[in-house]
Amino acid sequence: MIRFRLNELIAECNESGENEERIHMQTVADAVGVARSTLANLTTTNREPVTNTAVVECLCRFFYLHHPAFEPQLLFEFYPFLDETTTTHIDELYPQRAARSGRG
Repeated sequence: MIRFRLNELIAECNESGENEERIHMQTVADAVGVARSTLANLTTTNREPVTNTAVVECLCRFFYLHHPAFEPQLLFEFYPFLDETTTTHIDELYPQRAARSGRG
């Protein structure tokens, strides 16, 4: 699963002191053009995040402007590590998703 590190990046931006105003989740949502609830869903640990590459690109661009040492790998982390699982099929990785769609 990919875990988005939005809360951590926002905290790091606010700690750096380079921004005149504190960044909040709503600040990011407004800047990238998505609902705050969409970003909040990406940070919820008890569900699989669902997003598209356009949102990921906009988040990367936002944090590049606001984080002093931003690199895309700071936005998310991968768990479990790749060597801990051998499956590549989405229904095997996310059985709850398959069950909701009627495939599981």
